[in-house]
Amino acid sequence: MDNPEEEPVDENTEEDVGPTKGRRARVIDFESHKGRQGAKGGRTKKPPSLADSLEKLPRQILYDLDVDALNEQYGENNWRIAHWHQHKQLMKLDTPYYTQVVYTPVVSVGLEHDLFTIPYRNPLVDKSAVSCTIMADILYRKFTLGLPFYRQALDYRMQGIALTRQTIINWAGTLVPEICEEVYEFMMQLLVG
Repeated sequence: MDNPEEEPVDENTEEDVGPTKGRRARVIDFESHKGRQGAKGGRTKKPPSLADSLEKLPRQILYDLDVDALNEQYGENNWRIAHWHQHKQLMKLDTPYYTQVVYTPVVSVGLEHDLFTIPYRNPLVDKSAVSCTIMADILYRKFTLGLPFYRQALDYRMQGIALTRQTIINWAGTLVPEICEEVYEFMMQLLVG
């Protein structure tokens, strides 16, 4: 997820030799200018990570706890919650972004207080911050609005979310074949039949 972002290639390689021939043109490359300033002053600032971005967003907190299932598995009054594990997903509503935090309990069982973790799995990509709402937003922007992934990454960065182009491509490459498999098979049946 923390792969460096690739910059779009400037396709305009022709020099401008029009009416500005007598004047000096001044072009400032802000990205390399910032890098040079950092080199003079010492350390360059590390770009923020997606995990850092998730910490800055508003939160919705959910507790994933099924008391009946725990009573059935470990016995009634034979377990207690020792502590909680956190699992974060990047969520999107119509306008604001927020971090959904799901807590899953670590259960202490019996008089020996053996600890058991209730497993949590992201329904889309395990151990990932991807959610169905953010994936729907990415696919809508790409296939309906025609917005390339690098421009989506720039837009997320302007919103304060360090979601890189490579992360977006990885999520889409993993999920789109799974999501569209039934549609693909149905279309193949229509073509063959």
